Amino acid sequence: MVNERTTEKTLSYIGLGFHIVWCILIILSTALLVSFFTAIFSGGSSVESSFNVLVSSVLWASAGFSLLSLGFIIRAVVIVETKSKEAAIILLVNGSVLLLVTMGAAIVQSVLFIIAGIMLIKKERAEEEEEVDSV
Repeated sequence: MVNERTTEKTLSYIGLGFHIVWCILIILSTALLVSFFTAIFSGGSSVESSFNVLVSSVLWASAGFSLLSLGFIIRAVVIVETKSKEAAIILLVNGSVLLLVTMGAAIVQSVLFIIAGIMLIKKERAEEEEEVDSV
């Protein structure tokens, strides 16, 4: 079959599109919030500067995690056709971790990645059973 993984690819592409928009929004909001906290807490107190550093670090770490997960998702989307089991694992783990780390804020793309991963695993098992039955 030529298009046997069309549904999984479609779900992955839609989730990837949502995640790209998510990454852009995270980076822009992080830059705005860091400049906001720098302007607000620019006093000479060491507590204020420590808080500013902490908030900036957490915000940039979340932006970095979003970009890292974007790289994994792009890899999974590229290898769906050739290495479906590896792509399924990447999508499942990435969707689950993304859902937990963002505390539900990235629920749309996380659910799409999890569903696509489950469908890939199910089709992989069906293909393996079909090969065993034909032998």
